[in-house]
Amino acid sequence: MQKTYKKLKIWQGLILLFLSILEIFWISGYFSMAAGLYGTLASEVLLLGMALLTVLLAKADFSEVFPIKQISVAGVGGTALLWLGAFMIMMIVDLIIMAFFPEEMSSVSAGLGAAFQSVPFQISFFIVAITPAICEEAVFRGVILHSLNPERYKWLSIILTGLIFGACHGSVWRFFPTALLGIMMGYILVETGNMIYNGIFHCINNAVPLILMFMTQSAVTSETSELLSSGAVWMSVGAYCIFGAVIPFSLYIGNYLIHYKKPGYRTTLFPEGRHWIIGVLIVLTVAMVFMGIVIMVLAVLLQPDMVQQIIEQSGV
Repeated sequence: MQKTYKKLKIWQGLILLFLSILEIFWISGYFSMAAGLYGTLASEVLLLGMALLTVLLAKADFSEVFPIKQISVAGVGGTALLWLGAFMIMMIVDLIIMAFFPEEMSSVSAGLGAAFQSVPFQISFFIVAITPAICEEAVFRGVILHSLNPERYKWLSIILTGLIFGACHGSVWRFFPTALLGIMMGYILVETGNMIYNGIFHCINNAVPLILMFMTQSAVTSETSELLSSGAVWMSVGAYCIFGAVIPFSLYIGNYLIHYKKPGYRTTLFPEGRHWIIGVLIVLTVAMVFMGIVIMVLAVLLQPDMVQQIIEQSGV
């Protein structure tokens, strides 16, 4: 006899959200004070436990709420390209916010950097990159997203879950970039029906800054904050806009790859009769480079001593 499962209801997702907020903003604080980054691990495991318990009590189908299927090279490549595009957008937004609120942004980064470097790299990588890709995804892209009925309300479910994800990171300064990443991960899950891909996205996003931090053995300090507040951050905004020239093609190709061989989806990268798409992508790419150059030139013109200041403070 085949077992009958129930669909997750919105109120069940809301209950988990409420409990997760209590855990993230209250309980995890005690964990962190008692055990540092190891407390963060305990907090992540607790989130996972609450998500699993919610599905169990709701008598829902675990395979539907947490869809795990075989992955493909195209799917992983597409996920990586979507992350690259989203990451570049996030960095540009982060830097623009930092230009207006340097002390607030640098204090957030300094606190995170100190916590991540308080333990050996292997342990930090496991806690910071791997566990959130499992535990947080189970809560946000698992229970909460599915309780919003994405089959019927696709974009509403994706956007709401992303906004909730951004808000639950507890920093108004990082809300928009984090929400953007949450929306992208929700989109990947809904389009692929496979949580492994958004888990990979989440893992890459947390792992790359962590690896760079340990490679340079640096974190944001008050001296860095002073440098950024001098206006040099606008040079970084311009540079990242130039790097952001990869955004249009990485998002477009990444989206194609996660749908590769999906029934009903286009079979070619550029559909026949729609060659204008290439032109639009090229125009957007050139626009990003042009915008970056303009921002960097304006930054130098408005603060002509900035370049020399950067050289002096960097010790070059």
